[in-house]
Amino acid sequence: MSYVLEESTRGEVEEFKLIYDGTVLMVAALSPLGKIPYGVYDVRDRFIEAVKPVFKLKEVAPCLTHEAIIFVNEGEKIPKDTRNLYIKVNPSATYLDIARALYLRLTLDMHLFYDACATKMKIDKLIFDIYNLESKMISDLDRFLKIGWKKILEKRRLLSQIKETILKILKRLTEYSSHVKNLTKLHQTIEERGTHNKLFKDFVKQVNLDEYCRPQETLSIETSMRIIEHVCKELEVYSVSASTIISALLGAVIGSILTIIVSYSLGLLPL
Repeated sequence: MSYVLEESTRGEVEEFKLIYDGTVLMVAALSPLGKIPYGVYDVRDRFIEAVKPVFKLKEVAPCLTHEAIIFVNEGEKIPKDTRNLYIKVNPSATYLDIARALYLRLTLDMHLFYDACATKMKIDKLIFDIYNLESKMISDLDRFLKIGWKKILEKRRLLSQIKETILKILKRLTEYSSHVKNLTKLHQTIEERGTHNKLFKDFVKQVNLDEYCRPQETLSIETSMRIIEHVCKELEVYSVSASTIISALLGAVIGSILTIIVSYSLGLLPL
């Protein structure tokens, strides 16, 4: 999405400063009060391009939040703003002093916030993968049941494919359960940290924790297990039927061979 600002709110900025600790990227700019620094997202994108050749970087939403932390000189009137957070500072404070103070006060707790965001993204992906695997498993089962018993090799291939899909689903269900528990713990820790850090608490409130740290939907493990159970029963019925047919055929063949042998033997024996 392009970062577009109206002329009335655009703050023209030529110099940006970046703070990056390997987890959280902060972009800062000096701008008139009431104006939004123009070019923040462009700077973010240039930074990403610059570090890509060095190491693998994964973006976790929210990538530069809509809510800014704004430092205001003491004595300045703070605008009535429902989204941004304002911190009053001494006009003589240097940028480095302000940045260091903000980092120590907020950024370490932000690691928790982005851990929760990343875990939420993993859960959403797992749910999507599980649904796709379940659909594939049912589709393979449908093809398996429609194939004639004479096409033994094709049936065995599909049988192996279905079993492999079941194992993948079970693995992802285990991962899903683990990530959900981890996310619950992260939520509790974030709330606990908020009681000791008002700025962090206000930031999380403004950003809306649930929007970025709650999965889009809840997966029913019980439903997934019922689907797997149904598929396994269908495969079991086929296995039993196939074993019965094979046993009957083998019995008939062996019986016929024994009859021939006995008859031949009796013909050779003297009366």
